[in-house]
Amino acid sequence: VLLRRDNTDGLHYEAMVRAGRLHGDFAGIMEGYHSSYNSNAPYLAAHAGIGKLFKQKDNSVDVYGKFFWTHLGSDTTAIHTNLGSGDYHLDSVNSYRTRLGLRWTRHLGAQNTIYAGLGWDYEFDGEARAQYREFSTPAPSVQGSSGMLELGWQSKATKENPWGADLRVTGWTGAQRGVTYGVTISRRL
Repeated sequence: VLLRRDNTDGLHYEAMVRAGRLHGDFAGIMEGYHSSYNSNAPYLAAHAGIGKLFKQKDNSVDVYGKFFWTHLGSDTTAIHTNLGSGDYHLDSVNSYRTRLGLRWTRHLGAQNTIYAGLGWDYEFDGEARAQYREFSTPAPSVQGSSGMLELGWQSKATKENPWGADLRVTGWTGAQRGVTYGVTISRRL
């Protein structure tokens, strides 16, 4: 569920809540043994944000700040190795994160846009713990700063064409490293 309000002066604010299940799997080497497991845990996430949009002819710049909270539930799974199988318990994880950013958008007519953005994220918490019998793994954390660069193309839904799309790729550096990509398809009712 997403709620967003855009004012005529460029000020905008939003809030979102989502829930679901996170399915994941692992296959690799643990302590020299081929290992694998599957995980399935519920999650609940929310964010709130505020920003200001500055418009010029065919370009706009959006300056924004957001707060994100995510809860990933615990799971008990079986780890399979060359030596056999054992139950492994993954604790629940809470993540608290902020983002400050800006996005430049070039309007290519009424429906299509391209965009590029820069952002700075700070993760306050996000420690993950796991146990096997009486043993606990070290608790990895992604606490700290990350920088991001995003590029994308968006086609907005209109009355004439009720379908829209958003294609994006984001590169990360810092505490969070890597590349994420996404596709969103929307339909106007």
